[in-house]
Amino acid sequence: GVAPSNPDICYATDFGRAYRTLDGGLTWKQVCSHNQADGSVSSSGLDLTCCYGVSFDPFEKDHLIVSYIDIGLFHSYDGGETWHHLVEGIPGNWVNTCYCLAFDPDVKGRVWSTWGNKHSLPRASQFYDGDFERFTGGVAVSDDGGRTWHKNNTGLPEKSICTWLQIDLNSPEEARTLYVSIFDKGVYKSIDGDRNWTEVNTGLGE
Repeated sequence: GVAPSNPDICYATDFGRAYRTLDGGLTWKQVCSHNQADGSVSSSGLDLTCCYGVSFDPFEKDHLIVSYIDIGLFHSYDGGETWHHLVEGIPGNWVNTCYCLAFDPDVKGRVWSTWGNKHSLPRASQFYDGDFERFTGGVAVSDDGGRTWHKNNTGLPEKSICTWLQIDLNSPEEARTLYVSIFDKGVYKSIDGDRNWTEVNTGLGE
């Protein structure tokens, strides 16, 4: 976009950022975030993607995680003032969309996340070809509050877009019962804290 009163002022956007020039395009500056000295970022207020949820760490009051489409997830350790992009350990072909985060409220540092490289579900625009077998994803777990992750997909289909995870808090802490929903495949269950998964779709429709 070009300013109607001054052609030297222009704005341009790409896949997730916005830039401004004040000198007719000789130089550009991004205007959607501010880099901080500690490596974190803060928003200018011009945010160009969308999130699936905000999750609050039950053991660290200033720690929260936002799960996003396109960019995975961001952590804040100061109550939302600044943010860190932390996806260490998430497989590279998953790091598109984090659909869900679930902190274990009884075990400090333990958090699960669900992933898929098909974004924006369940928006109708994403159903254009009906071919979901070419997308991958799964479940990851962290024992340090989401700073590092490892995948736990034993028993899950490799072609999985995992969208939601639920913890049965009546199950033992050392072997949580978990349920995960997989787009176009139904529900899977773990009774050993995510180490192994089995399909539990009996009685569900097609």
